[in-house]
Amino acid sequence: MITLSYTFYLKIKDLFNSNIIFHNIFFLVFFLASTSFANTTLPLSETDYKYLIKVKMGEIEDLKLLWEWRDSNKGSWSSTQDIYIGGGILRGLLKWIHLSLQEGTFESVMETTPPNLNELINTESDKDLFIFGLSPSLFRDGNRGNNVSTAGNIGLWDLLEQGFSGSSLQSGGATIEKSGVNPDFIYDPSHGITDFINGILSYVDVPETKFKRGRRRWFFRGGGDVVKNNLKTILFLRFLRFQYELPFLKISPVTKEELIASLAQERIPENNGFVVKALKKLSAAANYDLYMTAQDLDKYGVASKLSAAGYSLEGQMDEWGDTINHNIMSILNSSNLKCAKALEQ
Repeated sequence: MITLSYTFYLKIKDLFNSNIIFHNIFFLVFFLASTSFANTTLPLSETDYKYLIKVKMGEIEDLKLLWEWRDSNKGSWSSTQDIYIGGGILRGLLKWIHLSLQEGTFESVMETTPPNLNELINTESDKDLFIFGLSPSLFRDGNRGNNVSTAGNIGLWDLLEQGFSGSSLQSGGATIEKSGVNPDFIYDPSHGITDFINGILSYVDVPETKFKRGRRRWFFRGGGDVVKNNLKTILFLRFLRFQYELPFLKISPVTKEELIASLAQERIPENNGFVVKALKKLSAAANYDLYMTAQDLDKYGVASKLSAAGYSLEGQMDEWGDTINHNIMSILNSSNLKCAKALEQ
């Protein structure tokens, strides 16, 4: 079976367009060869898919000023200095590409401009900018936080230095959150993007000793926070959120079993602001389906532990703009009671 790369096709298509005889011969060959795609599980080769990701990242209108600034400074940077987009923006773009390929072809997606950031991500999503070998001061705008003025008026960013990335890798978690993309390169140390292309949302659970060594993480927002109280539970809550954001990806049963066993060993402390933040984002990603979220937390054995430590799930805003927090076990118990009464009738 012959598989013809789309990127190879695009390169030589222009070469033959000027000669009508070669043009017709080439398209006959391409038509015959491209039938092999019907027998593959992937719409594209991994190389073509990654090429598409880089191209589309460079075409997001809200990021064009950032890439122009990068290109104008790259000549003075060393080979280890660069910037990459990660977090919710990257996941939003990957989701858009995946859905677009379900309805179209490589060429049709290549010809389509990706949505702007307000369409790719929700208000609770993180906007991660990996800044390798560069000072965060290059991107801060006065005392207003990490506005990254070169990227336009798109709100606050999480500026992630190389030290943060290294300790984040050491701590484990969802592999896709370790990845970053710019128009020229893909940074994929845990193969999260490769797994995405193959339809998998993967997670790395590390031994407790290795996790503790990775707990000192460099996480800049405004003046800079040093996060020393990272938890495996926090990594899991993000992983569950990504499952809601990317429901077409598969989770390995082995991953679930390992996570349940690993989380069972951890004590969840009270008043951890990062647990609160993770649960808030989780509720939003689940479209505030609190019972579904509580059920999923229970499946992994953390619902009762979170509830006992005083954590809750945030509901939607009411008409006065207030939000109501709901005890996780109360959600489960009230729903179970309703189901039991319904069965009795």
